Amino acid sequence: MSYRDFKIASPRGAKTRYLLILPLFLSVGFFLLLSAESTPKTISTVACCQVDKQETVAKVLLRDIKIIQGRQKMTLNIEDPNLLWVEFHIDGKLIATDRESPYECSYDFGEAPLEHEVAVIGYYPKETIYQAPSPPEQKEEEALPPREPKGLEVKITSPQPDTYLSGKVTISAEVSTPPGTSVERVEFYIDQKLVFTDREPPYQFSWDAGQEFNRKIIEVVAYNSEGEKGSDLIVSRDLEGYLFEARVNLVTLDVTVTDKRNKYISGLDEDDFRVYEDGALQAITHFTREERPLVIGLLLDSSGSMEGLKIVRAKEGAKKFIRTLKDDEEAFFIDFDSEVKVLQDFTSDKGKLLTAIDSTDAEGATALNKALWEGIKKLEDKTGRKAIILLSDGYDTVQEMTEEQVLEAAKRAEVKIYSIGIIEKWLTLPAPFRRQTPFEEKGLGEIVLKSLSDWTGGEAFFPQSVSRLDEIYLQIARELRSQYALGYASTNKGQDGSWRTIKVELSDKDLKARTKKGYYAPGKQQPTEKEKSSP
Repeated sequence: MSYRDFKIASPRGAKTRYLLILPLFLSVGFFLLLSAESTPKTISTVACCQVDKQETVAKVLLRDIKIIQGRQKMTLNIEDPNLLWVEFHIDGKLIATDRESPYECSYDFGEAPLEHEVAVIGYYPKETIYQAPSPPEQKEEEALPPREPKGLEVKITSPQPDTYLSGKVTISAEVSTPPGTSVERVEFYIDQKLVFTDREPPYQFSWDAGQEFNRKIIEVVAYNSEGEKGSDLIVSRDLEGYLFEARVNLVTLDVTVTDKRNKYISGLDEDDFRVYEDGALQAITHFTREERPLVIGLLLDSSGSMEGLKIVRAKEGAKKFIRTLKDDEEAFFIDFDSEVKVLQDFTSDKGKLLTAIDSTDAEGATALNKALWEGIKKLEDKTGRKAIILLSDGYDTVQEMTEEQVLEAAKRAEVKIYSIGIIEKWLTLPAPFRRQTPFEEKGLGEIVLKSLSDWTGGEAFFPQSVSRLDEIYLQIARELRSQYALGYASTNKGQDGSWRTIKVELSDKDLKARTKKGYYAPGKQQPTEKEKSSP
């Protein structure tokens, strides 16, 4: 992507635009720092200024284009007493204003890894800005003499950089060489692989880019009779960029498929699935059976009622699950009784997780809802296949927060909940879930756990014996590694924050698909606490 100007509108009169010479300013660290990892795609950084004679401030812009996903904390890394305030813009839209250092903004870019333009505008008193002189205006009647090339020069004229390529594409290039020399050959490269050599103008090559909008690096290299070499390179955009540019929302689903015997089914293709949002059929744009890394929260009830064989078997099952994790996968462990304790934070070190599980003792009441809330909050900013595996022998007896609050948090964070309930049934009337789940033959604990799992796309298990806990933990591990990843671009372009229902059907009616029941549409970004307090 080439350097571009960024026009900042203002209601006051005509403006003169100056390109800033800011070596000192840039050297002290005017850049955007994202707290979570993101993979740079193409970067274009422009420092420019607009000044009006009547204005007291100048605007300095730094812009970055990256592949970003999830909630990111953005920080302007600069200490400058002249800086008045800072604006954070995402995709051309003002998100936050900060008037105090450190200049920060938190923003949720969504689960899908898409290309976003992140811009930071710093406002300065205009007398502190050094402005480069404007170039002299060229009179229209003066014809500029043709410029003779100083060396071998190559320019790709088609396709344009940072565009979407699919189907048949003609790659064309112009080559100029100094007088007295001739072009010997022109080579065309796709992703650093030589695909064609041309020795006569016009220099061009017809290429099939496919139908998937894959990111491609196109390079044209020319050689002349004097042995000189010149080249030009462009990068095309990929499907994620296409989806974002089209202003649609990519919805991703992890789908479990089972047969009538509850056996996990593999080997299905995209055509075997039908996805509906609010009853409307959606076109599947992403489909893969490849595994994505797991990010797991293990929650274990260690209340007094879990003492004896229950806690022993529960710890053994949890440890067996930990041993199934791969080296690039993370987990944390929460022990809860009357209190919620994070005995091990996120780690890929299985030894640390096993030690944390062994340290659990059974005593106290059951703060189940608070434990789930803490686990969900820890996962909400993570990417990958996020899930909580919860084991309990009852329901919440502390009631620091309600089941509705926990379910709402899980739906918004898009975290699957797998529940293992060692529960004796008794008749209790559960207010929050009575409208959603039949309960006449079930106890409150079972109803709550099953509702949480059903809504989030997980599964609830209620073994008759604690001897089956090992088997259940391993079954959850198998399911998480047997899921299909589907994505679709929602036909509903609304940005209203509403709940949208999802249903997945299979062409084989003997099979069953399970995934989350829906998601919240994107809405307007809420103001930060600093913004609320700003005048």
